[in-house]
Amino acid sequence: MAISSTITPGAARTSEDLRARLEELEETLRAIHQGEVDALLVSTSEGDRVFTLQGADHPYRVMVETINEGAATVSTRGEILYANRRFAEMLAVPLEQLIGSTMEDIIESRECPTLDELLERARTVPQKEECLLRVLNGSLPVLLSMSPLKGLDVQAICIIATDLTEHRKREAQLADTNERLRSEIAERHRVEKAFRQLTGRVLNLQDEERRRIARDLHESTSQSLNRLVLNLAYVQKEAQFEGTSAVAKMLAESMEVAQQVSKEIRDLSHLLYPPALDHMGLIPAMQAHAARTSEVTEIEITHDLPTEMPRLPRETAIALFRVVQESLENVRRHSGSKTAEIRLARHHGAVLLEVKDQGAGMPPDLLAEPAASVAGLGVGVAGMRERLRQLGGRLEIKSGEGGTTVRATVPVTEKEGLKTSRPAGAPLRILIADDAEVVRRSVRAVFEVEPDLAVVGEAANGHEAIERTVELQPDIVVLDLTMPRMGGLEASRQIRVVVPSARIVVLSQDDSPETVREARNAGALGYILKSDAARELMAGVRVVSEGKTFLSATVAGLVPPDSL
Repeated sequence: MAISSTITPGAARTSEDLRARLEELEETLRAIHQGEVDALLVSTSEGDRVFTLQGADHPYRVMVETINEGAATVSTRGEILYANRRFAEMLAVPLEQLIGSTMEDIIESRECPTLDELLERARTVPQKEECLLRVLNGSLPVLLSMSPLKGLDVQAICIIATDLTEHRKREAQLADTNERLRSEIAERHRVEKAFRQLTGRVLNLQDEERRRIARDLHESTSQSLNRLVLNLAYVQKEAQFEGTSAVAKMLAESMEVAQQVSKEIRDLSHLLYPPALDHMGLIPAMQAHAARTSEVTEIEITHDLPTEMPRLPRETAIALFRVVQESLENVRRHSGSKTAEIRLARHHGAVLLEVKDQGAGMPPDLLAEPAASVAGLGVGVAGMRERLRQLGGRLEIKSGEGGTTVRATVPVTEKEGLKTSRPAGAPLRILIADDAEVVRRSVRAVFEVEPDLAVVGEAANGHEAIERTVELQPDIVVLDLTMPRMGGLEASRQIRVVVPSARIVVLSQDDSPETVREARNAGALGYILKSDAARELMAGVRVVSEGKTFLSATVAGLVPPDSL
């Protein structure tokens, strides 16, 4: 007997559902066995839970789960296929909610390229990009390191997210520190500049005060002592004293004391500020100081100085003279050397000065410590160093058993100390030196009617003539021979030394042939009598400006030019 059964439609559908679920489970088991599944998402009464699978790659999974960076695997479309707990913590979202979401949901594009562009590049080449991730109540700066996953059947991208919050804080702190450091450095430079300017002003004031005191000692105190000596000599001559009387002895002692004080004041005046420095220039001042020092100390001082050297700026000349002065004083006080040498040269835009001795030298450890060198070498060396620094120069001191070498270097431009040639068409620049103001006015009036002649200054004595020549650098100096303080002959000699380019015309009442010859020997190219000035002064000045000799008609009749 045949048995027949009937299957209802509902039972058929249930059977199909069970078969489909069985096939899904079999496929899941196959994927788990083959390592194609990283985690399982299971729905429970307590909610969805993620279970990480364990197997041969367990150590790797442990490492990824415990690192301090966020890690994720995303599809090429940006779907998050896997993420570790640190990535979820960085975003402050549950891990179950993170997996299955997209990178577009968490990346802000305002600090990095668009997500599509970033994912496209990361499919083939590893990428690193700083981005902002959206988090609760703000944004989180991260560095995304993205690399393509290769060797798998699916295309995916591995992402490592490094939190840059602390890094950004340190960068901000570093930037703030750098800004404070820059401000401190700028302030230090400002203070150093102000200090340099103040030091320069102090040194200049010091020089001016020394110059004033030296001038007062020379012109006032020294002259008073000279009068005292003359008066004592007169009293000694006129009074009838017994040679052995107490009064005669006291008078003789007073004469001797006055003469000694006069000499000491003269020496002090030269030490404070040598008049030769202004009147004759650096080289004659060095020579005079070396000779005076050698005479007083019995140190044999030799010098190698150029016979011709353009006049240097006053500050440079003072600084170099002070180096010589202080170096020779150190030789006298500390070195014990019986010889010293001074060398001066101009080379490659700088003036080089060396002062050498063959004495005991200075301790190397003292010279090797910059902080101690100023205190150890004394204020004099510190002053020398600062003077040169004010001019952009430097001071070097080398010392050993064979002696000490002090070397000063000061930069100078080619224009400094050089009188530039007169531009074509420019008027001749003339300085007038005569103690009579009426004569100066008359001579100025003669020149001012000629467009090619210009009076640039006046002087009332020989000293002023030298100073004004140095200051104004005239082409022609017209001077009288008879002037107070310094006559025209001596002034001519010194002008030829300090400003060789200046040409001298003597304007005098003296018509003696001997005086004319002395004027020529002193360096004057022209000699014109005041009685001939109205007719011949302008012509004489023009002839002398070309470097030729000119004698006014009266003088030429007394002293033929070929006899000079």
